[in-house]
Amino acid sequence: MSGDPIIHPVLLVIDMTAEAKRAAEIQGIPGQEIDEEIGTIYKLIMQELR
Repeated sequence: MSGDPIIHPVLLVIDMTAEAKRAAEIQGIPGQEIDEEIGTIYKLIMQELR
């Protein structure tokens, strides 16, 4: 990524969920467990952006 601000809501959500996943993995939460919740996180964020 170039470091430019993300302005498209869908791209913003993808970036935010990827960042949340990285942070959770650093805390020792297994990737599989995180992947199960990514869909829920995505839906919640998209609802708030509307």
